[in-house]
Amino acid sequence: MQSKRFEVEVLKRLKNGSSRRSDEEEEILDGVVRDVISDLNLTTAIERMKIFMDPEEPYFIIVAILRPPAPPIKLKEVADIYWKGEKIVLSVHEETYMPSILGFLWKNYGRERVEQPERLSAIINTPESEIDKISNFIVHDPSKVLFGNLIDAFERITPEGFRIVKRHFSRSQESRANETFARMKIEDFHTKILGEKEMYFVASEDPIKKDWVKHADRLLTEIGGE
Repeated sequence: MQSKRFEVEVLKRLKNGSSRRSDEEEEILDGVVRDVISDLNLTTAIERMKIFMDPEEPYFIIVAILRPPAPPIKLKEVADIYWKGEKIVLSVHEETYMPSILGFLWKNYGRERVEQPERLSAIINTPESEIDKISNFIVHDPSKVLFGNLIDAFERITPEGFRIVKRHFSRSQESRANETFARMKIEDFHTKILGEKEMYFVASEDPIKKDWVKHADRLLTEIGGE
């Protein structure tokens, strides 16, 4: 049974030219959607989602209201950082972040200036003034992972052969008002795009029609978009 959070609508053309919803096709697609959302750990990331398919036109729509992703994790949140013996010393609490941390250090200071005496520690031969830069390095940005998983999910759910795609992301009025200059300076596309609240995804075998995009806008409004 479909829930209000995840809805599926599939049309079936009748011989007289009219159409009606296909319960059988909706049940199959609903199962696919739930499996994909679960596999990619997106259940808590999506507030509401609706999927529409007209196999005869043919076109396929996904609209969704997204929940805000978790904030980025900075190095200073997962490590002790201090100045000792004319060098910066890191004592990392979680091994998960070590590849990201070492990559950042090697890129910015060179391998020859980075020591790793123990599995969860690093010593950087660099001035003390670099502590702030190192402390604020983002070791993990959930929004990047979320964006990748969303696109992956939509591509898995979309029927095979529907390769022409139009994507749209829009922000709520609140997020527009609260956007800061610092946020606008972020250069990474994935990070910025996940500040968005609403989205739609239209796919077809044929060039995307304006009527299909308007349909996606209507569906987004139906599920609570602005």
